[in-house]
Amino acid sequence: MTSTIKRILAGGLVMMTQTALALSVVSRGDDVLIRGAVSPGGLTADIRLVETGPAGQTRLVPLKEAVGVQVEVEGPDLRIHNATGGGRYQALSIERNENGNHQRMRIGIGGEATHPRPPGRGAESGQRPPLPGAPPRHVPGQRHDATSVSHWLNEKVANQDYVGRNLAGSSSVNSRFEETRFSRANLAGAQMTNTWFVRSDLRGVNLGGGRLVNVRFDACDLRGANFRDARLVNVKFGDSDLSGAAWVDGRTCLPGSVGFCRLKGAS
Repeated sequence: MTSTIKRILAGGLVMMTQTALALSVVSRGDDVLIRGAVSPGGLTADIRLVETGPAGQTRLVPLKEAVGVQVEVEGPDLRIHNATGGGRYQALSIERNENGNHQRMRIGIGGEATHPRPPGRGAESGQRPPLPGAPPRHVPGQRHDATSVSHWLNEKVANQDYVGRNLAGSSSVNSRFEETRFSRANLAGAQMTNTWFVRSDLRGVNLGGGRLVNVRFDACDLRGANFRDARLVNVKFGDSDLSGAAWVDGRTCLPGSVGFCRLKGAS
């Protein structure tokens, strides 16, 4: 089923203005709001969803051709429901060129993210402001307390310690964790997209009920990890040890499960 588009007009009237609208995006889980998607001149931005294939190749899918996505146009704004298409899409590519005004952006979806309005605001700091009411965003080098939730967006995290921490419901988009310690951490229900773990200690980590899309574990220690009821889409475990891990169906990975989960009776 392709995407459904519904146009909502206040009072049946369309009011035009000469003021240029800058694009602004707020992504909250599977729902995305694009403010200023339709210009005063009636030009809708070119919006495409980024799909990553099993071999890591990406393609841009026009919004009208996206599978399992619902779209509402509300005056100049556009709201996308189920933007990830159930894990099929990982980012939005947005571009508009009108009267010499060229705007372009790409933003990850499936976590918590915002692109400020106007687009240049906050560029000096390199940080995006948090969404209203959102849990604190991870800051490299910052140590969280035992009940904190983290949202990593376009982060490179190295040599950090999250041993035994409660990070249930956290999210990670377009991020890399290198030699980072998550042993016995609670990441139940975590949403991870385009995330890479390298030489990291995840012994006994709880990823139960999470959704992992395009995630790589390279040379990681995942012994005793919990993947029960997790949804894994294009997840690779190159040279990682899964011995004793609880697999998505509740069965236990056999000793010597390196690079994949060896299950009893499986061929």
